[in-house]
Amino acid sequence: MGLDSSKENNKHAHLPSEPHRYLHEESGVIPAPLTVIRELRHTGPVEGIQPLKVAACSFSPDDDTTLVTVTTLATPPFRTLRAGFVQCWDLEKPEEGHDSSLFTYSPRPNCPFSPDGELLSIILNSGAGQLILVEREGCCLEPCNIQCTNGDRSLCARALCCVFSNDGKKAVTVSNVTLELYRGREIHEICLWRVCSKRKVRSIWKVSCEVALPRFAGHFHSCVFSPDSSLLAISSSLGQLYIVQGNSLELFAAIDKETIPNNACTCAFDPRFGHKRLGASHQKGDFRIWELEENPGKFKCVKKKDIVEEPVELLTFAFSPDGYFIAFGLSDGKTLICDSISLHCIHELNPGLLNIQEDESANMNQIEALDFAVTSLAFAKSCQEIAVGHCNGILRIWQLPLRMDLMHICRIVITSLVSGKKIHLLPLPNSLKRFLLFSYINLNREFLLDAEESL
Repeated sequence: MGLDSSKENNKHAHLPSEPHRYLHEESGVIPAPLTVIRELRHTGPVEGIQPLKVAACSFSPDDDTTLVTVTTLATPPFRTLRAGFVQCWDLEKPEEGHDSSLFTYSPRPNCPFSPDGELLSIILNSGAGQLILVEREGCCLEPCNIQCTNGDRSLCARALCCVFSNDGKKAVTVSNVTLELYRGREIHEICLWRVCSKRKVRSIWKVSCEVALPRFAGHFHSCVFSPDSSLLAISSSLGQLYIVQGNSLELFAAIDKETIPNNACTCAFDPRFGHKRLGASHQKGDFRIWELEENPGKFKCVKKKDIVEEPVELLTFAFSPDGYFIAFGLSDGKTLICDSISLHCIHELNPGLLNIQEDESANMNQIEALDFAVTSLAFAKSCQEIAVGHCNGILRIWQLPLRMDLMHICRIVITSLVSGKKIHLLPLPNSLKRFLLFSYINLNREFLLDAEESL
């Protein structure tokens, strides 16, 4: 594999003191598959009066024992609310609760981390020349004021999301801007930023969705970078799906321009490919995998399947970090774990059965689907657990069956001993380093030098 074992590794002084932590220790007993191992309950400002829904959840990229949740007032799944709470949970001590809540200005369908895991891309507030996100240290959350140079006045408007590229060099914000000249009409403005440091970004370009994206309508719904940071996928509440260039925000492909009410589109790139494969789900139940070609405007559907039929709706989905599985969250409370190649359902997680077991007198006909609707999903980096958030403020972490795959097991063992920030220093080929990091970023000389300087 190109390694010379006779040469001494002169960089072992840089080996980590804080490796990735998994939810189960090696000596611990792993629970039975498809069982709930943690249950987190979120309550509103007035307990028992105003319920909360778990709008988003995400495991820390360097610690499977840390989970971040974003909650908002319980509403129909795709109604936009700008107010909510962000909380950080220590899963090793769930009975002790969580870190104090922070008020968030605009919870979105996801709560992504920055590549180094130190920032959460959740909007707390924005103003002239600044953007306030969430800074994390362990389970502690604090507001982080990011200075935005070149005086972008759009930050005075309603910022909806901030997404960092996987290489850590770019960020994209989406904001609602009111045009007074057009009698209060709102537009969606996308801004591209160069990340100068953790607390400073510089404006590169900005453009309106209504101008750059053909026939864009409805509300902005999701925004995600490709694994190699070259492309950006954007979807709307009316089922539209677009791809733009990650360096210029120029249109790469308008995959779906048709507008369908109550058919919000959620998108995510397959983590196994740099930018070649994109998954997109629609609220009415269909899921498609698109293959993107090198030339702009070239794409094709390589897989299509109706996951559910009316009246059940498909509310959210997520790829596992290794890309082998896709989880689908449904409006009836069920979560389907499917093979990412065939889209065949392998496992079904049903919280309704848990409630029946807890209360034998419960009548499923009297339980509304909204009480169980799955509003957020997140796989642990070990791919052995999945967090499922519901409309009733309950988040459950389910144990998944262990994968008896040698490559997967080796990756789990190595990353449990070596911190992700220091994988670059291991005497391994870049292809193996990318495999260990679940990353498709090109680990060139410049990138490696940046990594060493940050240590």
